[in-house]
Amino acid sequence: MSPTDQDKIKVAREYFIRADGGRADILELFHEDAEIYFPKFGFGFGRESLFEMVKGFAGGPGIHSARL
Repeated sequence: MSPTDQDKIKVAREYFIRADGGRADILELFHEDAEIYFPKFGFGFGRESLFEMVKGFAGGPGIHSARL
């Protein structure tokens, strides 16, 4: 079953709420095998690749994780 447009909007809003708060639980919004692409960093695979990408933003917002 595919998510509806409203489901997608709800997840997008939650993403920005968590990102703005620097919350590590943002990773829970991504499938464990997520493929992430950002032009500056290329492709990443898995939830932790998002965390690694965000760490690469010099002076940008970070995700605070007790797991690392």
